[in-house]
Amino acid sequence: MSNRFILMSKRPRFPFLAILALVTSPQAMIFAQSLKASPEGQAFISLTEARFVFPQYSEQLYQWDVPIKGAYPGGAEFMWEVRWPDQYIKDGEDPLALWLTSTWKLGGPHKGNLAKLIAGRTVDPMINCTTCDGAVFVDTQRDTTKVFATVEGGRLVFNIRGRDAVRRIFSKTPDVVTFVRTVRQTPREHGPGDSENSQTILVNCHSAATGGRRNACIVPPKKKPPDPDSAAAANTPREVYVQVLRFSDATLVRNIEVMIKMPDNKVWAVMSTGQVGGFWMRQPPLGPLLLLAKCPLGTPRRTTISGTLFLGITPHLDSTVHLMTDLTLCSARGSVR
Repeated sequence: MSNRFILMSKRPRFPFLAILALVTSPQAMIFAQSLKASPEGQAFISLTEARFVFPQYSEQLYQWDVPIKGAYPGGAEFMWEVRWPDQYIKDGEDPLALWLTSTWKLGGPHKGNLAKLIAGRTVDPMINCTTCDGAVFVDTQRDTTKVFATVEGGRLVFNIRGRDAVRRIFSKTPDVVTFVRTVRQTPREHGPGDSENSQTILVNCHSAATGGRRNACIVPPKKKPPDPDSAAAANTPREVYVQVLRFSDATLVRNIEVMIKMPDNKVWAVMSTGQVGGFWMRQPPLGPLLLLAKCPLGTPRRTTISGTLFLGITPHLDSTVHLMTDLTLCSARGSVR
């Protein structure tokens, strides 16, 4: 792997790590209580600060600078990353992820806790290089006093402090973020191999708001379908993931009902996008479907249809589809309040 600090491979095998600072604001106190209550990853973004708490891992003590065939000084050994969907960034201008990495050095192995492992490491906002071949670079406007990592309760936290710092990294607030931790300590024939853990989390979701339900803020990964040419695929119902988006800015529409009709115009099902802005549905055996997005609860024109999608499904191939909505149709005055 190329280990460049200004220009790096776009899909680095190892993300950069972040740690948290002391919390003093009322909002931060809520974050701290949520941190104590939930082992899952947590992401909180406001106008003046942001915190990204990595999931609780089993390790209490770490070992690094482990002598392994193929390891070299400066090569990434531990990586932490927080990334968000491309739809929330201006390509080549806005950061697409935060990275923290611990690189390999001679003289190991060394042992200690997480705070010792990441001591002196920076959290780097990364931007896509539009004139390069699959590369990203560290944001030249980064301020390491405002974007940094801490360890709280044995968990890594990325912190962003101040209105300007938050606005620089998030021109739009994402609905979800993905936490990735990669460890390169698996012996392989040609050098260290990777072990990776990832988890996608709803932003500004905490256990108090979900009734304390475990894993309530985790976005489930998409299920992998069988090989389309396999015998299993021939007998496997197709699954489709439907995301409902605003036509104006392509953001997710949460808690909106979608009515699904069969070719005979009978209602087959009514689904809700919930907090994740989408839902899984299984293909019924009777041909194409018509999806009709209703107006959100509480809008003047509750019965109005805000978006439609005709879905002709190819058998046995799972996919994601987008149902676009115009929510201005839901307001009595023609605009959403």
